[in-house]
This record gives sequence, structure tokens and C-alpha cells, in this order.
Amino acid sequence: MVTCERCHRKFATYGALKQHYGNQHPNVKWTPELESKLTGEREVEAYRSNVSPKRGSNSKLIIAVVLILIVAGAAWYYVSTNSGSGTTVTGDPTLSICITDSTVLAEHIHPQLQIVVNGRPVTIPANVGMSAACMRPVHTHDETGEIHVESPVVYPYTLHDFFLVWGQPFDSTQVLQYKVDSGHALKMTVNGTPNSDFQNYVMHDGDQIVITYGPSS
Repeated sequence: MVTCERCHRKFATYGALKQHYGNQHPNVKWTPELESKLTGEREVEAYRSNVSPKRGSNSKLIIAVVLILIVAGAAWYYVSTNSGSGTTVTGDPTLSICITDSTVLAEHIHPQLQIVVNGRPVTIPANVGMSAACMRPVHTHDETGEIHVESPVVYPYTLHDFFLVWGQPFDSTQVLQYKVDSGHALKMTVNGTPNSDFQNYVMHDGDQIVITYGPSS
């Protein structure tokens, strides 16, 4: 603020003060000192007017870059969390995928598996394919034999995939530690119908799969 020496009114700039002198105190001399201050004030204002647009342009550029990064980050997150969603893959994803709460599922089915050995049902453990670090797309939650297939990609998951995450052997010659020999046979039914695909059987929602090991006669 600058002050008029005659009427003590205050003004924001020397330019306003000079105009006031001309209107209200025409006889007051505008000194070289005041003119020097007015010139400096004008130089500062000119500098600001030249710099401000550049600053504005830089700000707009920074905002544009930030927005691009945000959009790119959002796109990356969407792709990573929806990777392969609704598509079919050729490589077996059973041991390469971990399911999280944010995973968008492209496939979600629940086949039922029962294993009978020498007339006695075998308990299929809870939390097969699950650990503190990872939940595989083929897993169990309880001991009912219900297999959960929850996958971000469409893939023909087989019984082999389930036994793979369980860490147990299964094919046409063996289930768990029980092997086919001269006195024992291995059979499998799906929805009550004999099936010889064994480990290669592709699971479907609602399948009732029974694997039976027992005397061959």
C-alpha cells in the first residue's frame, strides 16, 4: 500500500496514487523518486504478465500428464485384474494363477467328487489348493467333496488339475496310494454313467463324480 502525503488516503499501487494526484492534487509535484517507484512497479507487472501464461501452460501440461498417468494406471489395473476374462487360454493356468477377492471370474462351477476305497468313503480335505499366500482356481473350502473352480479365464479344468493342487496321484492305474493290480480295479462314474476319461475328465458344474477302488471281482 502507498499513502497520499496530502490526504493520507491509501492506494494499492503507485499508478493509482499518480492518478489520484492528478485528479485531486494537481499542484502536487510528482517527484523523480515516485516516478522511479512507479517504473519499478510497472516492470514487475510486465514481468508477471510475461511469466504467468508460461506458468499456466506448464500447469496445464502437468495436469495433462497426471491425467494420462491416471488413465494408464487404471487401464493397467483393469487389464491385470481382468486378465483373460471371458477368453480361453491354451496353457494350464492351475498353478500359475492366484485368486483374490478382486478377481473378476470368467468361470465359476462346482462339481462334486466322491472317492470310495474298498467300500469306505475317503475324506477329501478342506482347503485343498488354498494357502495364506495363494488360492488356486481349483480348490475346496470344506470336507464335503465339493470342488470349487473359480477362474479369471475360461479353461477346461480336469480332475488332473484338482489332484495336482491336492498333491495326490490319479490316473487309470492309481488313486491316492491305491494302485490297480490283479485283485483290484479302479472305476469312475460321472452322473451315474461309467466314464473312462479318469484324470482327463473335464469338470462341469453340478457333476457328480465317483471314483471307486476295490476288488476286481
